[in-house]
Amino acid sequence: MAYTERVCGIEMNGDILHKLQERIKELTALHKTARILQTQSLSVQEVLDEVVQILPLAWQYPEITGVSISYKDCKSSTPNFAVTPWMQTASLDTSETDLGLIRVCYGESRPILDEGPFLQEERELIESIAEMLRSYFIRQSARAALQDAHDKLEEAVAIRTRELSLANEALQRQIVDYKNAEKKIETYQRQLRKLTSELSLAEARERRDIASDLHDHIGQGLAFIKMNISQLRGMPSFADLKMFSMKSWDYSTALSSTLET
Repeated sequence: MAYTERVCGIEMNGDILHKLQERIKELTALHKTARILQTQSLSVQEVLDEVVQILPLAWQYPEITGVSISYKDCKSSTPNFAVTPWMQTASLDTSETDLGLIRVCYGESRPILDEGPFLQEERELIESIAEMLRSYFIRQSARAALQDAHDKLEEAVAIRTRELSLANEALQRQIVDYKNAEKKIETYQRQLRKLTSELSLAEARERRDIASDLHDHIGQGLAFIKMNISQLRGMPSFADLKMFSMKSWDYSTALSSTLET
């Protein structure tokens, strides 16, 4: 005959009370697991270490229950975990390459229930824990990918900023060089204008000097011709004419030479 027990003023038989206690253990495991997964400071390895300590208490025979959880390169197990004939497993795979597994074992044989010695509620519990862990791992991967993309973006921005800074420095140097070149060109232009003015003045002085020399030579030549003509009045001899012709030729040659220079 089933025994009865009063809980919170309600009379329950032993079977119902046992089932209620099992559900409370399962809900407690789910709640504690959720609290662990909400702790952002924990690494994946630390999460696995925490969860494997919680799960044995949620099974019907915690004193002989062992748990092992693995995901990618991380693995954590209770000291009493071993591969036995009495096991429940649930996949933690999040992709074809990111593989994981939850394994729960009994170290001793127990009466056959819904799934070997395990309850159907324990199957639902291990699947719920697996789903929570898979969601956590996916979020962690997405967060890591987002952080990696953010870091790469910051690195690209830093590199581009350095490139723009160097380009700006080079541009500033070019502007300074351009301004210096403008100043040099202005200096050369002033010097060229000064040289042009000086050259014009020199040419004008030279023309005046040439004109003065030419005037003097012509004046001297005319005076010479006038003087010689006055000497040839009357009946000049052939010798006088020859002398006059030679002197006139010499003067003409000298005048031509002066004009050429």
